[in-house]
Amino acid sequence: MSRRVLRKMARTGKAMAVSTSYPEIEGFVDCLKADETALANVVSLRFLSVAGTSNLNWSLVSHLWSKLRNLIGLDVSRTDIGPNAISSLFSSLHRLRVWCALNCSNLEEDHSFVLSNNNSKVKSLLTLFNDIFEGISSVFAENAEKEGNAFLDRRSAKCKHRNLDEIMICLEWILSHSLLRIMESSPQGLDSFWLSQGATLLISLMQSDQKDVKERAATGLATLVVIDDENASIDCGRAEAVMKGGGIYLLLYLANS
Repeated sequence: MSRRVLRKMARTGKAMAVSTSYPEIEGFVDCLKADETALANVVSLRFLSVAGTSNLNWSLVSHLWSKLRNLIGLDVSRTDIGPNAISSLFSSLHRLRVWCALNCSNLEEDHSFVLSNNNSKVKSLLTLFNDIFEGISSVFAENAEKEGNAFLDRRSAKCKHRNLDEIMICLEWILSHSLLRIMESSPQGLDSFWLSQGATLLISLMQSDQKDVKERAATGLATLVVIDDENASIDCGRAEAVMKGGGIYLLLYLANS
């Protein structure tokens, strides 16, 4: 799947129409008004993002999307998906390598699910309550440096791997988009997330080769630090986290480039 395809799908977001016209399409992103049945018929799909979609019937999705045997990347961030749908899809989508479920209240409010996920060996589910870097590293386990930054390791890898590179492109797009949307909506109770890994994630995304990913990450960092535009007030804890990761330098470099 090329970056061109990802961007084209991001602009259209019309799953039913595109599935009819391009039955061999490999990726959909930003399907804000998704049709469960139409998407299930695009069996060539490898990457799918329905982040922010509010009209999905997850019982129907759990049944129909089991046909998407080629799916390796799925983003359900900012949806009302629940633990049952997660478990059902995990058991049926055997090729799934990475799954983003950021800011999904039905998951985050289910304490038993949070606990079981944190203790699970299945590390490809990326949520706000687990270690996202660890999850990403597990996807590239055989190619990543031990205790390293999976983003930087993949970009600097001497041996390129088409499938892994495509997963990284998709991951960068999904994470930059979701993190920015979450930051803009300012949900309560996420300070520890931004301090422990959110700032570092945005800094890593600022070093992407994708221009739109860089721009979203930069906007996210600026929004993270500045809490009052009119009075130029900043959050000292978040600012320190950004400074430690070299984020200020990257922001200045991007502004002058």
